[in-house]
Amino acid sequence: MESSAKRIFQPMESRLNIMIDAASALEYLHHGYSIPIVHCDMKPSNILLDDDMVAHVADFGIAKLSSGEDSITQTMTLATIGYMAPDDVLANLISFNSIHAILNYA
Repeated sequence: MESSAKRIFQPMESRLNIMIDAASALEYLHHGYSIPIVHCDMKPSNILLDDDMVAHVADFGIAKLSSGEDSITQTMTLATIGYMAPDDVLANLISFNSIHAILNYA
């Protein structure tokens, strides 16, 4: 199913600025606020751009507050099914069989 939205490709400098904005927002959530916040669902559709192409992080539906004192190890994916970092796959957090099932479902 093709999206009706027109895709606009940005120059590399603009893309880099968007990545920096998103990373800065996450850095603030993790370290710049009195209570660390973990977003838990970062994906392109949760990064919104304003008229000046400044990125803003959205959709905090499954965000978690952290005391900052406890270390949390997550062994299951909480976020939307989609891209999974290769390091997660190699760390056996998910199996290649589950990836195959996800790809066949799509």
